[in-house]
Amino acid sequence: MANQNIEEYIIPVGVDVSTPEWYQFSVATDQLDYLNIVLEDRKENIFTNLRWDTYQAYISESGIGRFYLHFKDATFTTETQPQTNITVSFDNEKIRLNNPQNEKGKINVCSVSGQTILSETLDNTTVQILDIHIVPGVYIVNIQSDKAMISKKIIVK
Repeated sequence: MANQNIEEYIIPVGVDVSTPEWYQFSVATDQLDYLNIVLEDRKENIFTNLRWDTYQAYISESGIGRFYLHFKDATFTTETQPQTNITVSFDNEKIRLNNPQNEKGKINVCSVSGQTILSETLDNTTVQILDIHIVPGVYIVNIQSDKAMISKKIIVK
C-alpha cells in the first residue's frame, strides 16, 4: 500500500482465530510516525488510537467486518498522549502498581502473543500488589483506567 493519500483508506482487518479468547492489537512502525493509526471495532463501537494505546477484544470467530484501520494526520493535531501517573514495576513474582491519583479500572497481564495471563480490577488504592507466578519472558501489563489506557512491558527473569 502506498503512503500517498493513505488518510483516504479504511482498511479492513481480517482475523483468524483458532480459539475464542482475548486478543490484543498494537502498532509498531518506523515509517508512519506522522500518522495516528486508529483501530475501529464496529461490534463494540470503539475507536482506539494505536499510536498511544493498545486494544483488547474478545474474538470468538474468524473473518473480516469487525475491525478496520483508519489513518489520520498527526502532524497538525493538538492531541496529546493520555495522562496518568500510574507506574508499574515487577519484582519477586509481584507486580506493583503505584496509583497516586487512586484511579479505578481494569488490569490485564498478557504474553507477547496476546494471551491473557491475569485479569484484575484496578482498585482506587495508592499501591496495589498483584501476586503472579509466570515463566520467564516478556509480558505486557495493560491498564485501562478512568483517565487513560496504558501498556507497560515487564521482563520476568
